[in-house]
Amino acid sequence: MARVPRTGTNAGSAEQDPAEKDDRNLFQVVAFGDSLMWGQGVARDARFAHLVPAAVAPAGKQPYLFYDRSRSGAKIRGGVANRTEFAQTFVELFGGDQAKIDAFMARDLDIASDLYGEIPATFPDVNWQVSNFAAKVSLAKRRKINLAMVTGGGNDIGLDTLLDPEEFEGDFVPAWDGLIRRFAHTDTLNLLADVREACPNAVVMLFSYFAPISYASSHSKMKVFAKYRFDHDILWGLNEIFGFKDVDSILMEVRARSVWALGRAMYWQKRAVLEMNESSQRRGPGVVYVRPGFEPQNSVFGTDPWLWGDYRPDTGDDMRLKRIPEISRSSVREVTVFTLLSSVQPFEQGDGDHPDRGDRIEDVQELIDEMTGPTQLKDALRRGGGGLEAGYERVRKAATADLIRIQRAQIASFLHPNHTGSKRYRDVARARWSEWHTLSAGIAKAEQLPRQPLPANPPGAPETTGELLDRFGLRGTGSLLENIGHLDVDSFGVRVVTSSESDSNFGTDVFLVVDTVQGRRRYRLNMQYRYDPIVGIVKKFYPEFESRSSDVFMVDPGASLRLADINRVTLRLGPPPPVTLPPAQQFGFRWCPRRVILSVNSIDVSDHTYGVVILRPNDTLDLAYPPPRDPRAGGRTHR
Repeated sequence: MARVPRTGTNAGSAEQDPAEKDDRNLFQVVAFGDSLMWGQGVARDARFAHLVPAAVAPAGKQPYLFYDRSRSGAKIRGGVANRTEFAQTFVELFGGDQAKIDAFMARDLDIASDLYGEIPATFPDVNWQVSNFAAKVSLAKRRKINLAMVTGGGNDIGLDTLLDPEEFEGDFVPAWDGLIRRFAHTDTLNLLADVREACPNAVVMLFSYFAPISYASSHSKMKVFAKYRFDHDILWGLNEIFGFKDVDSILMEVRARSVWALGRAMYWQKRAVLEMNESSQRRGPGVVYVRPGFEPQNSVFGTDPWLWGDYRPDTGDDMRLKRIPEISRSSVREVTVFTLLSSVQPFEQGDGDHPDRGDRIEDVQELIDEMTGPTQLKDALRRGGGGLEAGYERVRKAATADLIRIQRAQIASFLHPNHTGSKRYRDVARARWSEWHTLSAGIAKAEQLPRQPLPANPPGAPETTGELLDRFGLRGTGSLLENIGHLDVDSFGVRVVTSSESDSNFGTDVFLVVDTVQGRRRYRLNMQYRYDPIVGIVKKFYPEFESRSSDVFMVDPGASLRLADINRVTLRLGPPPPVTLPPAQQFGFRWCPRRVILSVNSIDVSDHTYGVVILRPNDTLDLAYPPPRDPRAGGRTHR
């Protein structure tokens, strides 16, 4: 089985051991992460982990990817249950050697790197990738690393489960809100701290995610996909949904969950990066957040997708021909057997004299002898004296699970950045790297000077970085290096308290509207409503903007947005619900806010409490943000 390159994956030319090169001419890079860092489905020289070093390396320096153990499917940190599942699934890696299994269960995860990185699996997890690098590479060499690229958290959240409307139906917000905060903030912050310790002199770049499905994803294409996934002859584990569920409602909820989760993740990841930069020790040369700025139409099934959209086994991605042979138990015979086992019916009680019983038991024994795994399925087949009747449910469950694993590995590129998406990551990383280096050098130099009162710029002078951050409420009390990450807006947050005077059954959309130098941006705050004209109610995935409620909205700004380009921020109600009802059954249309708090990049910048304010469809609530700059006032210098 192919082995993932462990060190010396050269981003600029043919591979060469760094010990054989003059490292004074190298721009040395390390990569830690999941499928996003691995570059699922993209040729090795087209993934952003290859493109970014070449894009940011200084003139005269050769980009060199010194270490990369990134893994499709990797969590930030997998648990004991994940390790048990891995050992029982990828049994061929261990060759029946119990000592290897015991070492793996004790978190010696090195053997997991023998599984081809294109194959989704939890290990080696990102924490181990970092700790292994720190343990195997000397401090002297680690001090020469110039750039550390990091991804993680998407597999900890569990995208499949999050987007499955059968999981926590009608209750996914409280179920997932805390988990997303934990993985995107707490675990990410700890991971970044570990990377800083391992790479003391590197700029650390955290690459964020995107909405795989958005409100711009074609409903008809999603329906075709749902029909294939949930009603396909080969089981996907969820095919029972089709036939007794409202498919249109399911697809609406998938969209809503995807957009909602991305907003939460952006908010908390940005917070983690800001907190890293608050301490000079953790900040080091800098921690930079790279949000790719995908727009709704760039999601899968959008009009301009930047993601692979093939969900059938004959995918068109670059890596399919290399990936398929590396999938454990993916031969036609094995897939056929798993398909049969996942749907086989057990013998009825008292069927001991069934004419096919002997043949079936013999077939099962041959299958056990021939199969390489998974361990769960072989164990289930052995129970009950080799017959299927005693362990039918265990057999069905284990066979289905392995079949799903095989099928997902076949289409592993689905919902991952394609060539256009990878180039987008490169372009954003290059722009943020350039600005960070330009500003941080000037700030560090200025802050080394003796502290003294700084003269204001003359009236009418351009706004300085410090003044801009002051005006937007994003300037802290410490070094300006803590705050320059705010120059790119990567998250909006809106917390609202709705007064008791508001209508119940509220059915009007509420938007965050941001007027910029380039034009107007509009972000839907509420999840998309469903209207039931028969009984006159609004069906909501979560009861937002209802009377006496408190709601928290976190918004991904989409395309790159510069703080300096923002002119005005408001809330605006949309048009009336598109359904006409008798007066006695009208949907609620009056919204009365009691309090509205606006945050930018997870920092509260505006807080308004209202007396009696009644907003109706198409009305606007001005948040008086940002405050205008007085043209007569001078700005501060960098300090």
